[in-house]
Amino acid sequence: MESGKTAMLVLNILEEEGLKGSRLIFVHADSEEILEYHLKAARRGAWIEYDRINQQTADRTLKLIKFIVEHGFENQLLLSQDSGWYSIDNARGRTIRGYDYLVKSFIPLMQKRGFNQNFINKIVKNNPASAFQIE
Repeated sequence: MESGKTAMLVLNILEEEGLKGSRLIFVHADSEEILEYHLKAARRGAWIEYDRINQQTADRTLKLIKFIVEHGFENQLLLSQDSGWYSIDNARGRTIRGYDYLVKSFIPLMQKRGFNQNFINKIVKNNPASAFQIE
């Protein structure tokens, strides 16, 4: 789900069925340019996942993290690294992107930019444990 509009529709369905918004992880939220959708989904309880983290997107992702935290939703923030090599248009010709950028490069960059270790632990350990806990 890459669209804020789609996230809103899924949240509507969840609510109609009597389920909490926290059942939704708004994946690829970092692809949604309209930041109000990030906030609307978070206000309704959804998890906000920024998951296309790589060297080219690092600065934008850091700004998004700061944005969501400034609005009080750090407890609903998830990070991931959607990586690999597969592309429908060129499956065999791609260079494999490793799966270690988030841990080896992005987290140290977060620390350099002033995010403390407790916050980092929350969004890469505690929040995922909560998001994927079976009720």
